[in-house]
Amino acid sequence: HIIISRSPMLLARTRSSLLAQRPLSATAMRSLSTLLVGEHDGEKLTEGTLSAITAAKAFGPIEVLIGGPGSKAAADSACAVDGVGSVSYVDSDTLAHGVAEEWTPVILAAQKAGGHSHIVAASSAFSKSTLPRVAALLDVAQLSDVTEVKDASTFVRPMYAGNAMATVESTDAVKVITMRPTSFEKAATSGGGGAAPPPAG
Repeated sequence: HIIISRSPMLLARTRSSLLAQRPLSATAMRSLSTLLVGEHDGEKLTEGTLSAITAAKAFGPIEVLIGGPGSKAAADSACAVDGVGSVSYVDSDTLAHGVAEEWTPVILAAQKAGGHSHIVAASSAFSKSTLPRVAALLDVAQLSDVTEVKDASTFVRPMYAGNAMATVESTDAVKVITMRPTSFEKAATSGGGGAAPPPAG
């Protein structure tokens, strides 16, 4: 294994059902949770985000965080996605264009509020610009373009310009990960429940 080890708003929430990808002990479920930074088209989550949700089911309860114009409608839709435990959204024009400097404090605030062990997003231009900043401010390593989840700390990802696949173990307290969408099935868009409330603030 390659061991990676480094030293250590406006949010509205709603509840829906939770379905874990694999069995976890009660202790593990209490200590693991995911902040899933989602992307949407103003009405629903993108296909890449649905794939990232499937990958994140191994990490306990999933809170989906979305932002920008249309996020209220997308939040309503996200509540129904299988595996989603809660949805937070920030309906603000400042988040419309996926600017890393605008998104980073929102993500950090949500992670702190939820005490999440994992921050996950689909691999995209947005996540590639934003999550490295999040990881740097948390003083942890980022794992990019993960293609397989072995367990909550062990992942498979490409290395050497994609010429090799490596199994990587992270010992960071908070794991910041982008998932390759084509490596995971898209989460079903039904199976959850609940409606998103108006944004706080």
